[in-house]
Amino acid sequence: MGTASRAASSLTSLGCAFSLIVAAPAAVRAQAESSAPAASESAAVKDLPLVAAERLGFVGRYALAIPGSGQPPRVLRIFDEQGALMGQVNGNDAMRMLYQGNNVFRAEADPAVITFTVEGRRATRVAVTLPEGAMEGTRIEDESSGGDRKATAVRPSGAP
Repeated sequence: MGTASRAASSLTSLGCAFSLIVAAPAAVRAQAESSAPAASESAAVKDLPLVAAERLGFVGRYALAIPGSGQPPRVLRIFDEQGALMGQVNGNDAMRMLYQGNNVFRAEADPAVITFTVEGRRATRVAVTLPEGAMEGTRIEDESSGGDRKATAVRPSGAP
C-alpha cells in the first residue's frame, strides 16, 4: 500500500478531531516521538500568542487533498473560539492549534504540522504534514465570527 493510500485510510477511518491520527497505534506514536530529538529546542512545541487580527487571517475553510490519491478532498475548518485558533476536519471534534511562528501550527497533542501560505495578511493555502503523509489545500470559504459565510473561492497563486 502506497504512502498516499495509507494516509487516506488513516484519515478516513479514524473519525477523530483535527489531529487525524489520535487513535493511531501506540507503536506508531512511539516511533514518531522517538525519531524527534528530545532535547532539541527546535523540536519543542510552542504556543505563541496571536492577536485577533492575526488569527482572523487564518480563519476559513480549506479543501484538503492527498496529492495523487484520487480521494475526494476533506474540509479543514479553521475558526476562532474565545481567542484560540481551532481546527476541525470534516465536522469531527475540533482541536486547538498551537502557533509555532512563521505561519506554522501544531495540532494540540498531535504530531500534525499545519503550514499556511499567507498573501496580504490572509492565508490562501495550507499544507498538513503527518507521519503517514502529507495533504495540501486551498482556501475555499471565509468564515465570519457569527456563522458561516460563503466567499468566492480563492484561485491558486499564479492562476489568471
